[in-house]
Amino acid sequence: MDRDESKYSIGEIAKICNVTKKQLRYYDEKDIVSPFYKDEQTGYRYYSETQIEEILLIKELKKTDLPLVDIAEILKERNIPLLRKKMERQMELAKLDLLEAMNRYDQTVQTFMRASETVEALDRMNYTKQNLHKFEVVTFPKTKVAYTRYVSYWNANSLFIGRRAELYRMIDEYRLTTTGNLTAIFHGGYMKQFSEKEEDMNGDLEVFFGIADSKDCVSCRYIPEFQAITTLHVGCYPSLKECYEELEIWAKDNGYEVEKCSFEDYICGVTMTNDQRKYVTRVYVPLKGSII
Repeated sequence: MDRDESKYSIGEIAKICNVTKKQLRYYDEKDIVSPFYKDEQTGYRYYSETQIEEILLIKELKKTDLPLVDIAEILKERNIPLLRKKMERQMELAKLDLLEAMNRYDQTVQTFMRASETVEALDRMNYTKQNLHKFEVVTFPKTKVAYTRYVSYWNANSLFIGRRAELYRMIDEYRLTTTGNLTAIFHGGYMKQFSEKEEDMNGDLEVFFGIADSKDCVSCRYIPEFQAITTLHVGCYPSLKECYEELEIWAKDNGYEVEKCSFEDYICGVTMTNDQRKYVTRVYVPLKGSII
């Protein structure tokens, strides 16, 4: 080592570069940055000024989550095209991390909104001491969904857990980002779900989640925009029968005709509470002529 060039002990380098001695020893062990000079009389090892730059570069590259093996390669090669290539890959990985973080945030917001809507509905019910249904006509927006649809058990006295699990598996398989709650469409007669007749125990049931991107999923479609009468219901699923009966009376009194299918948007159900009295469901019954 040149006598005129400054030399630094491991403690001095650690302080100058704001790294730990343990980190410096690890870099030495892995042959990434090793002390440049050894005093033959004392056995002490020293770093050079040039190595300060190397250690600072390691710190800078570590902020990009670049693996240490790649950092070592960059330090060894000192090749700008190589650095560019490594950074290009890190940008791609960082973008994926950002998208995943955004998806987690969106999912968190959705769950928060469901919980908030449930709390508000339960507070109103506690205040009035009864389940008051407020009916209104709304526009159900065009929605991209991942769905399954076929004839299966749909009686309100028992949850269709199998259908729900099947849909979740499909969403996981295609890595879909959901944008809404689990929703069921009772095609061809929503009141049949409350019937005790054997022939009514099964029906044309569609279950879906709104999604952000279909990602080549074969069981994805668009539900077109339509007009519907809607209301919020609090209580167990069998008690929805009274809600539908009140809705039909309100529709007739206000000059509306409705289809025989309905949408049930499960805002709060068994996944959020085991008290069926606190289930919150938004019901949509399309106006006559709606294409579902």
